[in-house]
Amino acid sequence: KEVINGGYIEAMLLGAVGIGKSTGAQIITAYYVYLLSCEKWPQLRYGLMPTSTIYFAMLNRTDTLAEKVTYGEFRQMIERCPYFQENYPFNKDIKSELVFLKHNIRVIPAAAYAGKLLGMNVIGGIVDEINFLQKIERSKQSQTGTEFDQAKVIYNSLVRRRRSRFLEQGKLPGCLCIVSSKGGPDDFTEQRVREVEAENDGLTAIWNKAQWEVVPLDRFSKERFFLEVGDERTNSRIIEKREDARPNAKVLEIPVDFKSDFQRDMDGSLRDYAGISTLSEKPFFYDREKIWMMAENFEKMGLMSPFDIKETTLEHGLPEIRKDYVIPNPERIRVAHIDLAINGDACGLSVGYVHSVHTVRSRGTSGNMIVEDLPVVAYDVVLRVSAP
Repeated sequence: KEVINGGYIEAMLLGAVGIGKSTGAQIITAYYVYLLSCEKWPQLRYGLMPTSTIYFAMLNRTDTLAEKVTYGEFRQMIERCPYFQENYPFNKDIKSELVFLKHNIRVIPAAAYAGKLLGMNVIGGIVDEINFLQKIERSKQSQTGTEFDQAKVIYNSLVRRRRSRFLEQGKLPGCLCIVSSKGGPDDFTEQRVREVEAENDGLTAIWNKAQWEVVPLDRFSKERFFLEVGDERTNSRIIEKREDARPNAKVLEIPVDFKSDFQRDMDGSLRDYAGISTLSEKPFFYDREKIWMMAENFEKMGLMSPFDIKETTLEHGLPEIRKDYVIPNPERIRVAHIDLAINGDACGLSVGYVHSVHTVRSRGTSGNMIVEDLPVVAYDVVLRVSAP
């Protein structure tokens, strides 16, 4: 209701699993098929040839997923709807797509590739699980030979097709539904949400809910627990009461039914149950706080960088080396690493070496004591290079 009555031309249905994102997108799309059915000549209304076909696209990662999931469930909905049985029927002999007998309107399933939509008058539809489309570095599919981001390519293609065919006095008919579960902060939907919030044009609806905000509450216990959502420096954690949270931290009040899942897999439960993106689906270091503690310990050890700064755009050339800088332990072998900013984040440069060796005692999984000599790695340079 909110999407349709609000006049939105795009709807981003995100959040937890099992909250009806795909079903909502199917209902919205069915409603816009209905609206077109009420037009006498929809093609002429939008300046198309009377014989032109108007398409609603049902896209997913593969043809099979598009046919069986996105389109298959939509077709079942249409087949059970009295209006499309009695007032606006479709050709029941054609199973591969929905072909309505009047107006030449079709609903087609396809893998999410821009080439599949060449020449089509796409007025709306659904792109399902857009966060899980391909990202390929140095791809031949990219016009520049760099990264191929399937989500961006298919989204931009759909936007251009809708605007080139159906823009009428600055307005677009229909609605493009973007549907996906949560992943990480660099996913397409996270980037698109940031764009929408920055543009603030009122044309895109964002629906992002946790399971307990959508599913009837009588399915869950009335008892709740509190969870403080972490950030890039801190881990998410369960807390006794809201007042225990760090200043300005986001706190969730969650039915106790989910507590054991959060204790077992914090990041996975945040994505699947709370609809909150996490820094990584499979992080190399699970304890983010330890990483920052390590960096702070280096500073306490008096290990200084040759630069006064930790971040640069290189806009004015290389940063100058500080005059009081003396290379520590110059006899040690250095290892350098550059992490390029392929996903639009910052480029990282680090140069480090083995500073010393510490004997560490820890208890193994079987309870026995393990004694190891482990290296303490020190860094000469840790530099963040951002785009100017």
